[in-house]
Amino acid sequence: MIWFNKKHEVTKGIDDYVEGEQVRGTVVEFAPFGAYIDIHGLKAKLNREEISWSQIGSADHFLMIGQVINCVVLAANEKQGKFIVSMKRTTSDPWALDCKVPTRGEIVQGRAIAVFESEMIVEVFNGIHGRVRTRDFSSESAVENLLLHFQTGLSYKFLVAKVDTKRGALALLPIDYYRSEV
Repeated sequence: MIWFNKKHEVTKGIDDYVEGEQVRGTVVEFAPFGAYIDIHGLKAKLNREEISWSQIGSADHFLMIGQVINCVVLAANEKQGKFIVSMKRTTSDPWALDCKVPTRGEIVQGRAIAVFESEMIVEVFNGIHGRVRTRDFSSESAVENLLLHFQTGLSYKFLVAKVDTKRGALALLPIDYYRSEV
């Protein structure tokens, strides 16, 4: 089937894409399962589990509307209405045994990707992402509102509090606040 975009130019149909093909798309909408990605006028699904090799929570904690991302086609079947892509599969699994994974008690440098009142997503290294949650802090003097102390895009030091390689989960504590609680 031939598809036309808004400028009436011929584009690919869903069946023209093949599994494993690398594509670029734009994040256009968030949904409970993840996000929708526009790929040459076609709407592809990006499930939350396919965004990052690490657990990230909801898609809007990691992506922004209008963001252009690289993806790999997982399924493309027009009759079944399936057009599914993966962002994480554009890179190798950093949690694999041959890659460096942070260990509990290690101090790491990380860049804040998304900062919310009570949670922050941090890109550590090798495609590994971690979470900072105020509910994980052990004292009442802990940061109650991360927005007051951290800014998206800036780097900070963190203490690795927990590592779960099976789930791809990394719990982090901001180093300055951890030290004040000791």
